[in-house]
Amino acid sequence: LSVKRQRLDSNVRGTFDQLLASKASFEVAWLTVRNKKPYTIGEDLVKPAALKMAEITWSGRSHEATKFSALCDETTDVSSNSHLIVYVRYKSLHVAEEELLFCSPLELLSREIDVFNKANEYFNDNCIAVYVDGGPAMLDYISGFSALARENNPKLKLATI
Repeated sequence: LSVKRQRLDSNVRGTFDQLLASKASFEVAWLTVRNKKPYTIGEDLVKPAALKMAEITWSGRSHEATKFSALCDETTDVSSNSHLIVYVRYKSLHVAEEELLFCSPLELLSREIDVFNKANEYFNDNCIAVYVDGGPAMLDYISGFSALARENNPKLKLATI
């Protein structure tokens, strides 16, 4: 993907496959038309049923994925804008999964405290490990991201990749 299409200047939370969602919506519409039902059946029956199914199937998974590890990278795009990108890895049904947690611009500077404040709001309570890329803003033992994260959460495991 090109940098323009990635839209790195926006906050991105999680991942969602738009193509599969469109296909599922089309299939429901096709079944409605094929069975000669009014389009309002989607609002009256299909949507409430789908919401209930999602609630039941996802409620069990939320307990599984309460702990996660994060990969943080402070990077600069081709237009010289700094961004903090954080991926999370968690266990889901006996499989380790990795997803983009967020990509957020660093407004003014990419100092250690700026990186830390951006990331802290996302994984303060449930994060069990943090992996950093080894840049100066990440590694400084006194005031780097690693030191600030360790100070805020002493049980946190830190590693450099």
